[in-house]
Amino acid sequence: MTRAVRDEVPDNWSDQPGSKTRLFRDGVALFRELAVIHRNAANGSYSPPRAPDSPSPLRSSFPVWE
Repeated sequence: MTRAVRDEVPDNWSDQPGSKTRLFRDGVALFRELAVIHRNAANGSYSPPRAPDSPSPLRSSFPVWE
């Protein structure tokens, strides 16, 4: 059985006083962005997936146990 390797990408986050999440508005915006990503993928805008044995450019230096 082959396990997928998940690379971790750091996220630079800071608290912004007064910022809020609006469930409906932000949910609609998220859905629209996902629809654009799906459309672009269907049109071939993104590079094809790499072969499983090729190294990932973001591969972590930590060992992976299987």
